[in-house]
This record gives sequence, structure tokens and C-alpha cells, in this order.
Amino acid sequence: MNSRERVIRTIEFRKPDRIPISHSIALTCYIKYGESLAQILKRYPDDFSGPVTNYPRSIAELPASLRKGFYIDEWGCRIEVGVDGLFGQPVGEPPLADYSRLADVKFPVQWDRGHIKNMAGTVAERKKQYFTMSFFQAGCGYFERLQWLRGYENLMIDLVEMPKEFLKLSNELLDWNLERIGLLTEVSPDCIFFEDDWGTQNSLMIDPGLWREFFKPRYRKMVEAIHKTGAYAYFHSDGYIVPIFNDLIEIGVDILNPQFSCHTLEDMAGIFRGRITIATDIDRQRLLPFGRPDEIEGYIRNTISLLWQNGGLIGRGEVYPEIPLENIETLYKTFFEEILPFES
Repeated sequence: MNSRERVIRTIEFRKPDRIPISHSIALTCYIKYGESLAQILKRYPDDFSGPVTNYPRSIAELPASLRKGFYIDEWGCRIEVGVDGLFGQPVGEPPLADYSRLADVKFPVQWDRGHIKNMAGTVAERKKQYFTMSFFQAGCGYFERLQWLRGYENLMIDLVEMPKEFLKLSNELLDWNLERIGLLTEVSPDCIFFEDDWGTQNSLMIDPGLWREFFKPRYRKMVEAIHKTGAYAYFHSDGYIVPIFNDLIEIGVDILNPQFSCHTLEDMAGIFRGRITIATDIDRQRLLPFGRPDEIEGYIRNTISLLWQNGGLIGRGEVYPEIPLENIETLYKTFFEEILPFES
């Protein structure tokens, strides 16, 4: 079976020939490791995008938005990139620190017909072999964009006081997201990715009840819109999010990418196994940068034994320059070569 068939069978728990692989490589890793890294990724190719054919070889080849310094994004947020090759964070006064500026906020212009046509052509060609994924959010997620526009402290106050200005902003941002998702109908990707980092290291950022009251129905609308395009919904969140695991399944998320280092495998297996496909995020805080290859191999095999059920698992790990090459190889090789148990 080809990569696309493999991933679809995994999501649908229909016994793929092996665990699909998904790369998530910080661009500075290519600058540090060069062809040695590229060869590893060719040995264990990405079922979402295929083998590595081109990569940056110097900082000058990085996109401007990933080079150390400052820039203003398309929403008017001032972003500081502290390390070349990594995403930046908003700094300074946010665009909507004061709601008196609300009328002046301009959301980015939606994609034009030419851009949609080009995307559709690229996706159609790649779908002959690979499982295709599209992104609709501009720079960060729904909750995160509200943070970037308002500032974290202001947003926390908004969520308690619910001023009419906040409701207007949050509803307009939701409408923008839904319109953007709708434009992907003509692109026809296999899945549509969206994200929001909801956890600290050991707790949800807000009360779970408030999350269910305010954010859950909004995410449900986004997931329903994704499904209407014919795509699977793929959601990422860093941090501890156990309180909303079942909620994400309930609203119809098909692929979930939680941060493994904030959860135990047993907690995740008890909720996820056989119910939703997990794109793994093998511990990048300790295990991948500092662990031995045999530790990584053992952890991944335990992950497979707990989460695999005729599918439901995508082999993935975020790779940063601190991770040794031998650990990167162990990460992908273990998923790629594991002999899978199938249940009748």
C-alpha cells in the first residue's frame, strides 16, 4: 500500500502494513546536521510529505519569519524570534490591549482564487502517493490568536467578565476561521490541521468547565466545517490537557497530537486506545535530547503496545538541534520497523 492508503487505514483502525511516519524537524537541524540528517529521513520517509529533497543549509536560507529579530505579522502583532529557525513569540503591547482600537483591527485578507487553484493542483498531485495535510490558521491557533491580539492577562480577564467587545472579537475570529476552512473545500486535502496550546506543564490554562462552555462549541464548529470539506480533523495541543481529552474526541477530532512529556502513557491509553488516532510527540524535554537510544526504543515500543489497536497511531516526534543524530534515527527506525500485532 502507498503512504496515503497507510495513513487512512491507520485513522480508520483497518490494519495498515506498518505505523505511518510523520516528520517534524526544526529547520536549524538541517543546518546543523545537513546530509546526515537528510539520509536518516530518506531511510524512514514521511508518509505525509515524502522524502526530503530540499532543505536549508544556512541561516540565510531560512524564511524571514524564522530568523532572529523582530517582525510584524499579518494581524499586526509584533513578533520576536529569539533563536534562528524556531517560531517567535509576541512582544510589546498587543494590538488590542485597549478595546477602543477594536474598530481599527483588520483581519488578514482571505486566499484569492489563484492561490486556491495552485494549492489544489499541488494537493491533487501529492495525493497520488502521500497523505496530504493543509493548515488554515494564520500563524497560531484560535485561543492563541486571541492571546496575541489581547495579551494573555487581558484575555484571562475577558474570559471571566465576558465583555461585549470580547464576544464580538471572538465571534468574528471564529467566522474568519470557518471561512478559511471553507476555502479548503476546493483544495481537497486528506486532513486539515489546527492547533492551540491549552496546557501548562501540569494543568489546563483555564477551568475545564469554562473551556467546555466557551471554547468547546467553537471548536465543534471548526471540526464540523473541516469534515464538510471531506477532510479528517487533526488537532495539536502542547501541555497537560487530560481534562479535555474526552471532549476533543466527542467533538469529532480524528487525529490528536498531545505533548507526551506532560502525560503518562497509561492515562492516554485509557482514554484514546481504539477511539482516536494519536500522532505521537515522543518526550522532547528529556528523552529525545538526553536519553540513550535503548531508552528511546523501549519507550516507543511501550507506546505502541499501549496505544496501538489495528491502527490509531502515527509515529512522530519533534526534532530540535539538541537531539543527537543517533537518537533521531532511533526515533523513526523503531516506529518504521516495529512488527505490529493485529487483533481479529
